[in-house]
Amino acid sequence: MADAQLVDLLKSGGIDAWNQWRQSHSSTQVDLSRAELSGAMLGEMDLHNVNLKDANLSQADLNHCNLHKADLTRADLSGANLANANLNRSNLTYANFFSADCSGADLTGSDLTQTNFLLANLNGTNFRDTNITEEQRKSARRRVLF
Repeated sequence: MADAQLVDLLKSGGIDAWNQWRQSHSSTQVDLSRAELSGAMLGEMDLHNVNLKDANLSQADLNHCNLHKADLTRADLSGANLANANLNRSNLTYANFFSADCSGADLTGSDLTQTNFLLANLNGTNFRDTNITEEQRKSARRRVLF
């Protein structure tokens, strides 16, 4: 379950405050599972290796966000802005990217089992070494890198 103090810091502390906290607590396992972060402004934040299982990130701004090795299992990212985000080696199993902007995002090595990309913008998205299926590709908008 998400730590309420960390959710508050993430939502209201700003980029510098959050990233500074992450740097000074680098060994802390951050649990934001089931966090309510819909519409949150999280662009450029360091969320690497964070547990975001079942989190609601719908309509959130995650552009240029570092989500390297994050666990986004069953997370709702519908309508989110993930342009140029680093999702390298993340767990995106059953995540919902319906109508999300993933343009320029790096998903290299991520687990995309049952991930929903319906109507997502995948222009320039890097899917190298992922398990994306033909059906997932067809449901999304075009121009992706493999």
